[in-house]
Amino acid sequence: MVTVLQEIPDIARALRGIKRVLKAGGILTVTEFLLDPDYPGRSTTIKLCQRAGFVLDNSLGNLWTYTARFKKLPSENSHT
Repeated sequence: MVTVLQEIPDIARALRGIKRVLKAGGILTVTEFLLDPDYPGRSTTIKLCQRAGFVLDNSLGNLWTYTARFKKLPSENSHT
C-alpha cells in the first residue's frame, strides 16, 4: 500500500481483511510520504498493523518517507 492506509474509512477492519486473505508468511508493505495530507507517523502505522495481528519485519526511511514491512506469521492459516 502506498499512501492509502489512512484513506480507508475503517482501517482496523481493512487490515483484518488483508490478514485473512494473505497466505501464512505473507507480506504487507505500507509506504507513506510526508507530503500526503493524511500522513501518519511511522509509529502510528506500526501500531495499527500490529493491533491487526501483523508482525513488523522491517522498517526503513526517515520522516519524509518510510516503508514498513509486516508479515503474517507462518503458523497462521488463512482463516485467522
